[in-house]
Amino acid sequence: MNSTIRTAGSFDKVLASCKQIGERYQPKATELSIAAMSDLFERSQQTMKAVITKQAAHRIAIFNRRESFDELPGLAVRIARMLSTLSIPEDKLAAIVSLKNQLRASRRKKREMPNEEPVAEQKRGASIRHFDAQIRIFEKMVQVLKAIGGYDPNEADLKLSTLQSKVADLQSKCQAVVEAEAALDDARTKRDQVFHGPKGMTRTMRAAKDYVRSVFGFASPEATRMTKA
Repeated sequence: MNSTIRTAGSFDKVLASCKQIGERYQPKATELSIAAMSDLFERSQQTMKAVITKQAAHRIAIFNRRESFDELPGLAVRIARMLSTLSIPEDKLAAIVSLKNQLRASRRKKREMPNEEPVAEQKRGASIRHFDAQIRIFEKMVQVLKAIGGYDPNEADLKLSTLQSKVADLQSKCQAVVEAEAALDDARTKRDQVFHGPKGMTRTMRAAKDYVRSVFGFASPEATRMTKA
């Protein structure tokens, strides 16, 4: 982001220098005209703002996902303890305890991951797989509970219907992060195209400087102002 801010600042100075030259600034290339450069600068500001907006949405999606998944280990423990008070087959209780332990182990591994907002594709893929694994474990736990005819607690947050809704909520939170990441990637791509594309700010700024140097001379006041930009 800092490099794009610097580039935008330099481009703005070059544009101001071109405007200051006035009528003597008459490049043949339409993309070097004052109007075209002004439009390019305006689009650069819009794409930078779009990236900031998408970054904020991405962080919110990540926070919401983390908040939902942080509840799972404790919820699994409560389910296991609730089952221990009921007369249910030992194999069903053992299955729940095993899934509970898997969920807690999976959660510990996640805490060891240094970056909650991965950028590299490999880290991003690992993060998605991690949350998908937790969903699968919790979903299996709900399926086991469903197979137990006597599981019908009074507590609303432990009822089977609530737990099934929890599975759907976890899936929704993960999908929201995926969509937010895609939107952020798209915004960054569009920004980078405006800044560094074939007719982007970097090349346009360089061409404008070359034009002024060719017309007024490298050591001219007009070119000197460009060099400082």
